[in-house]
Amino acid sequence: MSAHYVLVRLLACIAGFCIAFLIVGIGAEAIMRTTGLGLIKGIIDLSEYSLFLIAILSAPWLVNIHGHIRVDILIGQFNKRNRQHAERCINLFVLITTLITLYYSFSVFLESWRLNEIIYRELTFPDWWVQWQIPLAMFLISVELLQRVLMPTWDLESAKSKKIKNITTENSLTTDSVEGVH
Repeated sequence: MSAHYVLVRLLACIAGFCIAFLIVGIGAEAIMRTTGLGLIKGIIDLSEYSLFLIAILSAPWLVNIHGHIRVDILIGQFNKRNRQHAERCINLFVLITTLITLYYSFSVFLESWRLNEIIYRELTFPDWWVQWQIPLAMFLISVELLQRVLMPTWDLESAKSKKIKNITTENSLTTDSVEGVH
C-alpha cells in the first residue's frame, strides 16, 4: 500500500477519533452540567473544530472508496464507453476545482503561519492549527483524481460488483458458520 493510501486512512481514523470525542466530550459535559459539577472548559470550541476536522479529514477517504455523494441520473443512461468518458471528464473538472482550492487554502495556511495569527476564544491557539487540514485533504484528493484521469482502469461498476461479491461472500461465510453450529 502506498504512502498516499496510508495517509488517507490515517486521516479517516483521526476523523473517527473526533466523532468519538464528540460523543464522549459532549455527553460528559451534559452530565456534569446536570449534576452541577461545572463545565469542561473549551468543549464547545473543540466540538466546533472537531466537526470541521470530521468533514475535511474524511473527504480523501470518501473519494478513495467512492463513498462520496453521486447523482448518476444522466450518466446512468449512457452506454459503458460514453459513461467512462463522462466519468473521466467529471474527474478532470473536480481535479481542477480541487487544485484551485488547494492553491488558495495553502496560501491562507502560509499567511496564517507567517503572521503567527492567534485565535482567542475559550481556548487560545495559533490559527494555522485549523488551516493545515484543507491543503492536505485537497492534495490527497488531487492525487486520487489525477490517478483516475490519467489511469482510468478502475471504474465504478467493477467497484460496485466487488462490493456486492464481498458482501455475498461474507454473508455466505456467516451463514455457513451458523449452520455448522446446529
